[in-house]
Amino acid sequence: MEDEFIKPRVLTIAAYEPVLFKEYHLFLILSGHVRGLMDGENFFMDESDLVLCLPGEKVIFWGSGRNMVLDVPVSVSVMEKYIPVHEGRFICNSSVDAQRDYANLRSLMAKLAMASCETGEDSELYEKSVFYGLLYDLKNRHFEKNIVNVPDISRKYSDRVNRIFNYIQENYARNISLDDVSAYTHLSLSYLSRFFKQAFGENFVTYVKKYRVERSLSDLCYSKKTVTQVGMDHGFGDANSYIRAFREIHGTTPKAFRDRFNAGNERQSTVRLCEITDRTRYVGKLQEYSLNDSGRRGEAMPESRHYIVQADLEGMAVAPLWKCGINISSAKNIGSGDISDEISEIQKDIGFAYGRVSFLLMNRYVFKDTEQGGYNFFSFTKMVSHLLSVGMIPYLDLTFSHEECKTPGGYEVDEAQFLDWLEQMLLYSVNVFGREEMEKWIYDIGITYSITDRSIEKTAAFISRYIKGEQIIRRILPEARIGGFNVTSDMADMCMEILSGVLEAGGHPDFISMSIFPYVFVGDKAGERMVYSSDPEYALHRVQEWKRAMGHCQGMDGRALPIYVNAIGTTVAQRNYINDTCYQATFIVKNIISLLGEVGLLIFYQMSDYNFSYAENHLLLNGRNGLFSQFQIHKPGYIAFSMMSRLTELVLAKGQDYIVTKGKHDTYYILLCNHVPVSDRYCLRIWDNTPISEAYTVYAQADDLNVLLTLNHVKDGDYRILSYHLNRENGSLFDEWEKTGFWENPGTEELKYLRQAIHPRRNCSKRGSFNGQLNFHIGVKPFEVIFIEASLII
Repeated sequence: MEDEFIKPRVLTIAAYEPVLFKEYHLFLILSGHVRGLMDGENFFMDESDLVLCLPGEKVIFWGSGRNMVLDVPVSVSVMEKYIPVHEGRFICNSSVDAQRDYANLRSLMAKLAMASCETGEDSELYEKSVFYGLLYDLKNRHFEKNIVNVPDISRKYSDRVNRIFNYIQENYARNISLDDVSAYTHLSLSYLSRFFKQAFGENFVTYVKKYRVERSLSDLCYSKKTVTQVGMDHGFGDANSYIRAFREIHGTTPKAFRDRFNAGNERQSTVRLCEITDRTRYVGKLQEYSLNDSGRRGEAMPESRHYIVQADLEGMAVAPLWKCGINISSAKNIGSGDISDEISEIQKDIGFAYGRVSFLLMNRYVFKDTEQGGYNFFSFTKMVSHLLSVGMIPYLDLTFSHEECKTPGGYEVDEAQFLDWLEQMLLYSVNVFGREEMEKWIYDIGITYSITDRSIEKTAAFISRYIKGEQIIRRILPEARIGGFNVTSDMADMCMEILSGVLEAGGHPDFISMSIFPYVFVGDKAGERMVYSSDPEYALHRVQEWKRAMGHCQGMDGRALPIYVNAIGTTVAQRNYINDTCYQATFIVKNIISLLGEVGLLIFYQMSDYNFSYAENHLLLNGRNGLFSQFQIHKPGYIAFSMMSRLTELVLAKGQDYIVTKGKHDTYYILLCNHVPVSDRYCLRIWDNTPISEAYTVYAQADDLNVLLTLNHVKDGDYRILSYHLNRENGSLFDEWEKTGFWENPGTEELKYLRQAIHPRRNCSKRGSFNGQLNFHIGVKPFEVIFIEASLII
């Protein structure tokens, strides 16, 4: 039988009365505002909002009559033919569920309305193709199948329960018995009978009877079939058995139920939905929405990912890498400007545990006092005091800057000077800060090298310096954490050589430090050059490589030495605009999720662009890799860290693009990202000076990420849903700057506006759990980070 097709129409709503629809209706607000009441909840629909109204569901609309609303009806028979509506539920109301992506559905609705008015050759064929595309989108993006959740059954039996349930769904219209299920599941009849009652709360006959009655309601209310035919189509042998079962469940007969439904429908269909016949009033809006699919006509829809998270687990306690630490600055730049305000702000919003200051051993930072003798530790004391005042533990990088010890043959560090400086700094600091406080700090002794020209300090000389330095620190601070080497992630072999030498010489490092910037070296020794890595899991693969190499090495406690990533960042180049785009945010989130449980510490590089800007105040952004711009405005990475700071240390699940943690009082936190890697072609041109206007052309082709995330075994009830969306439209300083044409020399008012405007989009809604499940169907745009908090309303 050919599918029933109902033409779309454009309406104006001016009503204050309830309506009971016989079909499914998709409403899209083309202009104006409409208020609705559905399923006991008020919602306010603005332009571009859409909602799906179900048949038999009482809806109240309020409208002034100065609105235009596209109405796309779908008959019950067609919807049930292509979508298993009895096996789940629709979630399709953009005004209360803004984290879902509705752009494609809006486009399809508009295309269908335009196609229904066409009369040319193949117009009917095109119209039907769009209609079936709309059904496909509804099914795959806005319909969520239920997963049987039985709280009294161990999770190891969940597959069995779902298998039984699926069998009933597919065969309920036949004369099935428990014997049939026994043969299907290969379980004995006696065991299956006990198991079924424990799992489903009632015996097989009662459960199937109720299921048949509920499945019959659609035919009873919307078809013209006789009561006898409806009953027999849904598994009852005759009319009497159907009527008896129906009265037992609903307290009335099927005929009386149908009559009451039809009478209510006739009485309550007085809502004034006035059709607008003048197409010129709305055709422009339809064309606008029909093009809002980014040119995807004819392309396959992106694959959806379904994550099922068992919410009743205790959760795995982890070190919260998202709050581990931040690189404050290289020591030489701390004095170039007062960054104390940024440190205070970042601690208030994020609360990092450690603040790393690199290259402390610099003559311009800690220098000999020629008049008084000894060293001048004024800048050092000021820096440490401020870190401690905001609750940040110092991570001291005891590495010589390669700028101060370069020789024609490589790098040579004055060992005697290093040891003298180290001892004097420790003794001075013990008097100022106290031994107990200083034993909380981290001391990282690194080898001196240059990442760009591959020059490096001689291994034997460094091992000697490390051993003696470690001994000095342990003598003064016995409980301190000491380790180091501070090499890049591609230097695993050299690190193992150093580590073997340190252990043989009696050293006892508490950790090994490494930095991670996604670069690889290509070419031979003569023509070797750095290029950007196209591997989206570069950091994880490098850490795993190191852990394999270090497998035989143990610390003083007999356990494997942990890896401290003391600097991870997007680029080492100080002028590359990928550091300013939303790529920065997704890079941070993806790598933190990937490295969770793999490393002992993770410190992002770095806090502020101000350290490198100097006199570049004519540009708002300049390709630096800080979380603050030079004008102290938050960049996407800052906002991403702020989102992650709300995660807890109890992780329920994580994957390549998401993490779920558990809080107190039935609260759950979800973080998702859609990270887009740099394209293979641009990886070879990473050092090119890419124009600002082409910043987003360097990435691989990307599509929306569609995620269905199910929290299983939650308490039933209503949950308050708070969601935060960081993307190119919300929270991106670079994209806001792009709208201005990349103005130069921003004034006070412009900077004030940007500080107020740069924040993620926030949405608040309410969502109910059903049968122990809380479902989220989320569309994540390229370069987008989404944070969701779901808390049970008491």
